[in-house]
Amino acid sequence: AVALSFGNQYGVGLGQISSVVVAAALLALWAKAADRRVAAGLCLTVAQLKVATGVPVLLLFLRPRDWPTLLVTAVVGLGITFVAVPPHDLPGLTRD
Repeated sequence: AVALSFGNQYGVGLGQISSVVVAAALLALWAKAADRRVAAGLCLTVAQLKVATGVPVLLLFLRPRDWPTLLVTAVVGLGITFVAVPPHDLPGLTRD
């Protein structure tokens, strides 16, 4: 009901992604409990869009058993970065 509310849809339309990030973090935790590592990694990638929300959730995946999930998160995150920004432009962005 909250996801379909006018206030939430209006906020997402304005670029507020907090509800999307929280939903992704919760789905990542659910997928971890269900031992679905790839799904957890994909959801964790979306949860990292907001660092203040994503990092605490990321800390829950630091056990060696969860490293495949972190690998999926890293690969998908780098893939999204290279799609959004050409690799030859990245050094210039880090200097600014």
